[in-house]
Amino acid sequence: MLVNALSNLIDKRAPESGNGYSIMSLWALSWQFHWQQTRSRVNLVQLLTLFILFFYLSFTTLLGNGVQGYLKQNLQQLLGADSVVQTFQPLNQNQRSAFIQHSHEFSETQTYNVTLTHQVADKHLAQLVRLKAVDDNYPVLGTLGVSEKQGLITTEYTKGPSQDEIWLESRLAAALSLKINDDINVAGQTFRFTHYLISEPDRLSEGHNSDMRAMVHLASLKKLIQANTLEAKSYRYLMAHDEAQLQSLVSASDDIDGATLISQTLGNHPLAKSWQRVEKFMGLVSVLLVILASIILALNNQNVIKPLQTFSAICMANGLAKQASKWLVIFGGVIYDCNYPSSKCFIGNSDHLCCGAMARKLPHCDCA
Repeated sequence: MLVNALSNLIDKRAPESGNGYSIMSLWALSWQFHWQQTRSRVNLVQLLTLFILFFYLSFTTLLGNGVQGYLKQNLQQLLGADSVVQTFQPLNQNQRSAFIQHSHEFSETQTYNVTLTHQVADKHLAQLVRLKAVDDNYPVLGTLGVSEKQGLITTEYTKGPSQDEIWLESRLAAALSLKINDDINVAGQTFRFTHYLISEPDRLSEGHNSDMRAMVHLASLKKLIQANTLEAKSYRYLMAHDEAQLQSLVSASDDIDGATLISQTLGNHPLAKSWQRVEKFMGLVSVLLVILASIILALNNQNVIKPLQTFSAICMANGLAKQASKWLVIFGGVIYDCNYPSSKCFIGNSDHLCCGAMARKLPHCDCA
């Protein structure tokens, strides 16, 4: 135990160090003392404080890294592109050419508020929906989730609907009593219902709403658009690009009145903003926890310093050299997560450090 370790340390000095002591022996003696005090639970408050602080900081670090990794790998399925530009007016040819020039892929979508109608026996059903018109390049990143059966078994598609086809949400199809391959009227034009629309990769960037949704090909609405029968509510341009092209896209979007740029790299998408608020809250909690832990450790400071000084003094009184005691104090500071009892005599497993195996009785020791 401690007494034997100290006795061996004094009697057996490292031959390579002359009058010195082995560093490993000093470390072993210090560690045995720390372990003895830990088993006596006199440093329970400080140990719990350090454990809670370490656990919380480790948890927040791992959580933050995990969320950032998830966002980086899965935003293509959440935004549908590397960057999205939303406007309320169509781009002119020069503006469109600037975006196409600084991106690998380019896709345009338009959103309309229309009324879908369907005749069922003697009933004339109508429903206001948000209709999305997409081109051949949609989606730029990610996949569409659709189903051809009412069981809604999802199939991933990399293309939107073909011309004269329409995809509807399941609740919209139920509201209009539609089945696969039924015909439906949109602003006087007939479309064939071919798929249930389950998920869209750019749904997140469009914001949350409870509108019933449908999707058609942009070319299917060409005649209605030319006749001014339909008026788009918003225009969205999806682009795939690398980081080197981002600055050019930012400059191009700044020249467009009312344009909003949402980008994975810039981190200004809705999911990133939500996570930033969580990060700020967790950061504030971390600061408060560190301050509280520092106060607790400061209040317990005397339980660390005074017993360490006493332990070093006892070792010197039993023959340990002054130079070696300095190393003992240094090792005691390294093993900081342990406190020590402030008693005059250190006892562990019935071995007395200041008497017993050392066969010395010191006047300041109660066990004399």
